[in-house]
Amino acid sequence: MVTRDRKEGEKLEALDRMIAEIAGDVDSDDEQLRAFRQAFEDRIAMPARGYVIGEPVLMVAVDYDGNKRRGLTARCRRTDGAEYVVALCDVVLPRASEGARYVAAYRRWLNVEPYPAEPQRSARPGRQIKATETEDGIDLGKPVEVAVLAVKEKSARCRLLGSDRVITLRAGSLWEVLPGADPDDPFDDPIIRANDLRGAGNRREAVKILMELCQADLRCLDAHSHLGHFVFDHFPQEAIRHYEVGVRIGELSLGNAFNGVLSWSLIDNRPFLRCMHGYGLCLWRLGHFDEAERVFERMLWLNPSDNQGVRFLIDDVKARTPWEDRENE
Repeated sequence: MVTRDRKEGEKLEALDRMIAEIAGDVDSDDEQLRAFRQAFEDRIAMPARGYVIGEPVLMVAVDYDGNKRRGLTARCRRTDGAEYVVALCDVVLPRASEGARYVAAYRRWLNVEPYPAEPQRSARPGRQIKATETEDGIDLGKPVEVAVLAVKEKSARCRLLGSDRVITLRAGSLWEVLPGADPDDPFDDPIIRANDLRGAGNRREAVKILMELCQADLRCLDAHSHLGHFVFDHFPQEAIRHYEVGVRIGELSLGNAFNGVLSWSLIDNRPFLRCMHGYGLCLWRLGHFDEAERVFERMLWLNPSDNQGVRFLIDDVKARTPWEDRENE
């Protein structure tokens, strides 16, 4: 009798063979992402029926714009004809389809669950809404003026100006914010611009860009993490301030009761995890071993795949090995 675990193992081995076939001849993440995109273009018929967060869609194209932080994207068409772009790993295709195998291989390459649960289409009829319209019928394709009546931790009650209508606005993930990016230009990323400037020796201009991001919106955790990176090597006392701000803002978004997972494969989780990693390293460098241990333990809980290699550091922290001794090994 073939056990369930053995069947699952055989499925994963098959996906590993697919990954090797698709991207085994190239080394960098950029080249492997381009190889995956080409595989979808060559082998998967489009459009393909699927689901995004439970809603039926047609996946009409798979693309990669060169941004490794974003990865592969899928252009999807809703039943009302509106098209939008989502992360490919968020698209669920019918399990028996060839496209589902390739999405599973890509998800496996990302180190996330290859086969998410296939959603059931709701039988409840609903009004088709415009791409820029909320379920409340508010058109977000143009500016909406509101008066804030009350604010709670992650929501705000507002009144639409010029009417008696009251709505509630709720925040999603608070570290996805990237002010200053051009939504019509996928290559326009202020974080990447800052890194490029730093690499070219223009550190002052790079720091200026990151500080402007923070001034525009303190929730831009990637700006905090990169400001910490810029000074980590020589000024850990300064770096820790940047990292800690990012950690504390992220914790406000999560709330005290959060006990879930923040997978590194979901790109919007990475700024918070970068801040935590830098914060833990600074605590270690400054001799705060107990706090560093708690941060690293928390990271292993939040991201069990440990893409940042905390498991290779935590034993030295627990053993109270000074940072300098580890660096000199």
